[in-house]
Amino acid sequence: MWPSRPVKILVPYAAGGNSDGMARIAAQHLAEAFGQPFIVENRGWKLMVSVAGEAVARSPADGYTLLWAATPSIAIARRWPGFLMI
Repeated sequence: MWPSRPVKILVPYAAGGNSDGMARIAAQHLAEAFGQPFIVENRGWKLMVSVAGEAVARSPADGYTLLWAATPSIAIARRWPGFLMI
């Protein structure tokens, strides 16, 4: 049954910002609901969504690496060269 181990949530924004705070609140509620840690990891200060999005896209498709990002950032990132769509 999922999750049987900790789940990583990649946030493509700096720690301490609004998106980071919301991801941490959600992670706390998810951890309480599922009984496993949900770990928030901030990735990509300059390239933002492309760095975190690519990391998620390259991770195994097992549901243990999630992306927390705003829709406009994902839509804009699609236009960046070298961005791996997820």
